[in-house]
Amino acid sequence: MVTAGGLAVTTHEHNMIDFARRWMPFDGSADDEIFTTFGLSPSDFYRRVHEMLAGSTVSRINGHANRRRLVRYCARKAEEHRDRPLRVGPTVVIAS
Repeated sequence: MVTAGGLAVTTHEHNMIDFARRWMPFDGSADDEIFTTFGLSPSDFYRRVHEMLAGSTVSRINGHANRRRLVRYCARKAEEHRDRPLRVGPTVVIAS
């Protein structure tokens, strides 16, 4: 467990929030980076981070203004990825 603003979050949750926060200035990371790091589709990743930040569990993790910005960012990214298929790396076709 990690304490964030006096609230306990799992290390995994903390890592997800930190990942989103670090990549926010660049409008997100590559889809395969999210998948290989967290085992989630980008849509699921951003939706989960949004839910964690919007809920009371981690309401004070990044300060009020930064948290609001990250909540909006994750909501937008989850919506952008909602109907997009997950693409992990280049497609490789092996002929036999």
